[in-house]
Amino acid sequence: MSKSAIAKWHSAITRAASRPKILRMKDHPRIQLLERKLLLGSHPGRANPPELDRLIDEVSIELFGITSADTEFKGPADYDELPMQRQWAVDHQYDEYETPFDAVDLAPDQIVPALKRHGLDFTSERGQPLLCTKILSRQAIAAAKGIMGRMPDPADFQVKGFENWLQREAEAFTSRRRRD
Repeated sequence: MSKSAIAKWHSAITRAASRPKILRMKDHPRIQLLERKLLLGSHPGRANPPELDRLIDEVSIELFGITSADTEFKGPADYDELPMQRQWAVDHQYDEYETPFDAVDLAPDQIVPALKRHGLDFTSERGQPLLCTKILSRQAIAAAKGIMGRMPDPADFQVKGFENWLQREAEAFTSRRRRD
């Protein structure tokens, strides 16, 4: 093998190893619970019930270590009293801070590919965006880009995914036994 062929092979292996492992968010039990609660408890155009907002924050902290509020730009409290030039400087800081979060303003089906590039799959079994995609996208982007928070632990998904599989198998087995 020539040196260039070995270099190409090594480069391909390195790129493949450096790609993030895709975490299927739907496999996490807390995401499953949040999806059920969103399906039953959220209504477009109305505020979420307080218990649903608490659950969203709990799931967000468990998975990413931050809430959506943690990712918001915190400008000076006396912004309105600042001189115009200082307000412009703060506006510029705000624009720079918000740039990594541009995908958050998109529709959920457009956010999904951006999150998938960072190793987070927010799709259902049918390939549709999860209901929590838009709700958790800001935290997911902040964690994935290293701005703040942390990425979910892949071991949690493997263990919890296996536990879910075992539970489904046990339920299927018991339902078959009842029919017999």
